[in-house]
Parts: sequence; C-alpha cells; structure tokens
Amino acid sequence: MKCIQCGTDSNYRERSGNNYRCPKCQHPFAFEPTQMGSLKFTDGFFAKAIADLAANNTLYFTPQQFYYWFDQKLKRRDIYPFTGRLFFYIVLMVTPLMWTPVLFELASLYNFSMVQGSIFLALFTIYNLLWIVGLYRYSNSPKVPTKGRRTSATMMQVIGAFLAVVAFVFAVWKNSIIVFGVLITEFGVLEFGVTALVAITALWLGFFQKRKAAKIPEVFRFSSTDLTKWLDQWTQANGPIEKMLPSPKQLLTSSQQVDVLNSQVTAYSFDRLVVCQSDAIAQMLISNNVHFENNCAILSINGYPQPIFGTVMQMLRRNPDLTVFAFHDCSPKGVSLAHQLQTSPHWFQNSDITIIDIGLLPKQVLSARRDFIIRNSKEMAQAAAKLPAPIKQALSKAELAWLASGNFVELESLSPLQLIRVLNRSIAKGHLVETEGSTDLMFVGSDHDSSFYLTESFG
Repeated sequence: MKCIQCGTDSNYRERSGNNYRCPKCQHPFAFEPTQMGSLKFTDGFFAKAIADLAANNTLYFTPQQFYYWFDQKLKRRDIYPFTGRLFFYIVLMVTPLMWTPVLFELASLYNFSMVQGSIFLALFTIYNLLWIVGLYRYSNSPKVPTKGRRTSATMMQVIGAFLAVVAFVFAVWKNSIIVFGVLITEFGVLEFGVTALVAITALWLGFFQKRKAAKIPEVFRFSSTDLTKWLDQWTQANGPIEKMLPSPKQLLTSSQQVDVLNSQVTAYSFDRLVVCQSDAIAQMLISNNVHFENNCAILSINGYPQPIFGTVMQMLRRNPDLTVFAFHDCSPKGVSLAHQLQTSPHWFQNSDITIIDIGLLPKQVLSARRDFIIRNSKEMAQAAAKLPAPIKQALSKAELAWLASGNFVELESLSPLQLIRVLNRSIAKGHLVETEGSTDLMFVGSDHDSSFYLTESFG
C-alpha cells in the first residue's frame, strides 16, 4: 500500500512492524485493508474520493454528499466489467469440455447420437440458466449502482442471443422442422423447447432490466456510523478535511458582527433569490460563492443563514422585479416548496413575483438521461399520501405514483459541481424570462398573483 505523503509502497509486515506508519516518512496510515471487513480500501482510495468530490480541492461539500459519493465509489469499484464477465462465462463453459470426450465429438457434430445431443444441450441450457438467474438477481439488487445493473442486463441479452443461435444451429444441422410453431428434431421437442424458452426469457429480461435499471431504489453499502468512524480515523492521521463543511449553524453570535454583516448586505441589490429546501445545500452554495457569481441571494426555507435572514427578506420584498428559484429534493416536502413560497405569509403570499421551480421534480427523474440515486422509505410514502390537493393537481399520475411508492432523491446525492452547474444554467434561463420574456421553461400559471414556471429538465 502506498503512502499518500511520500508515495512509498510498503507491505503489511513493514507497516505493522512500524506501528502502521510509512517506513520512509513515518506518516501514519488511516486504514489497514487487511484488518477491515468486507469493505476494504486504502488511504489513496479515500484521498482520491475526497479530491474528486471537491473538484481538486476547489469546492466545499457536505458530509451527506460525501456519504453518497464514497458509497458510489465503492460500488463502482466492485462492478464486474462486461468484458470480464464475458471472458469468465466462456472460460467456465469451455473448461469442462477440455476434460471430457465431448470435446472430441465436437469436431464432427454429425457424429452426435441422439442421447449425446440431448445431454449436451440440456447441460448447456442449465449452465446458461444459472447465469441468467444470477445476472437477474444482480441487475435487481439495491446494493448495485445503475451502471452495474445495466451491465448485467446486457450480459443477459448476450447469453439469450447465444442460446438462440446454438438452438438454431442444432436444429438446422439435424434437419429439424417447425410445425405449427413446434420445433421437431431427432433430439426431441423437450430439449429444444426448453432452450428456446430460456433464450427468449433471457432476451426479454435483459431488455426489461436495462430499461428498469435507473429506476430501482438503492441502499447504502455501509452505515453512517461506519463513515463517521472512517472520517475520525482519517482526521487523526491527516487532519481535518478542508473542504468538508460542518453542520449548518449560526456562525455569527456577536451583535456587532451581525450589524456589520447587515450593512454589507444592504449594499447589494438582489434581483434573484434561490430558496433551498435544506440548510445544508444553502450553506454549500454560499460557501462556494455561488451568490457572488450569480448576484443572487441564497436562503433556506428554514431561515438559514439566521443572522441576516430578516434583513435579506426585507430587501427582497421591496424589489418588484424579483425572480425566485426553488431548489429542492425530489420528495413530498421538496415538491411542496414552490407552493409554500407562493402561499406563505412569511414568504411571498399575494406578491407579484416570478417563481421558477428548478427541481428536483419527479418528472425530471423519470425522464432524465442521467442516473439519479433513488432511495425508498415508508416515511416518504406516508408523506406523499398527505400532500395537499393543489400540489397533487400539479403532478401527473406517474409522478404521484412514484412518490406514493416511497421513492425520493436528495440533492445531496449530487456533487457540488453538478448542483452548481444546474443552478447556473437555471438562473441563465430565468434571466431570459426577465429580459426577453421567452425561455424554454414551461409556464404553469399565475396563481396567487405570481407567475410560476417549471424547468423541463434538471440542468
């Protein structure tokens, strides 16, 4: 295992004999793969996960974002590539033939007797059936990422096509005929009928699972307790993670500091406001200076950041040209955010403003080209059943059914870079509404005195 400090590679004996430190620079190792459970990784793997999420140490991220990110890194690392599976499939199929007389019979298929042909085809079909069952279970597993499920579905299609070809070749070489859709051969109807059925099933399952792959809810491969333990080990060996944000909290407690900050805020004229469902997302965006880059205010629906929330809201309510962007999870609470902004007296009730729902919305998840990390819980299903009528009316039947099943997607399942890009593009689209009155946003209506738009896609 290589030291992340000096790059020296050391074996277990060298590390353990040096109190799990690098034998060259004495830097401590945070993790020892030989003493870990089923999930094994090195310091270098952990360090690269941090650097990738932080975009080479340039962006701040939340602990929950790292939870999702590291879980996906581990899952993708353990995915069997398609070429590897195909090679393994061929080796397991061919190797037994090398130790049996069947290999010599294959040199002349016309010498197959009826019994030999039946046995060969039956064993061949059973072998492929076992592969198909295993691939189907893998493609349906909530512990496997979308890419792995798609790879399994593709492999099922390949096996189904191969089975169909083998059955066809045997049928042709043995002068088989088809009568009323039934394959008649000297090997008998049963063997070929079963083989054909397995081939068709594999092809159909592969096609079905490939379309379904991105819609299957996932579960984490490790608990938040495990992650906390790993982060503590990393911090002890390497110090705090610079770009990982603490939990959102009131950072300014001095009244003098608050007065100074309020005076700075009033120097700006915000025409745009981003309202986040969670304090953590608002904190992440502010920490990455998104408000400066887009000349917009960023608040959470819960009133974060608390020291300046009242001052910012007073300024925003006085701006008749204000455009509000709702940024939320794809969840019952999230899809209610824009409606809350329209109807709450604490926000913009009876106000003539433009509200743009960026998402994340169920329709954006269901129609997306990208792979979202979908999760599922009974609590979300119960919350979906309690959605107010106005919100249900704004959703399609497919969206309501998706939410009613307990499905949800958190914004923190996406990286800071992805979220910032989505927000930047959405604000640019909203700018077209402000200046030209035209955009590719979908106009929903003008209820509650405000104009309401939805983005067709997430970013």
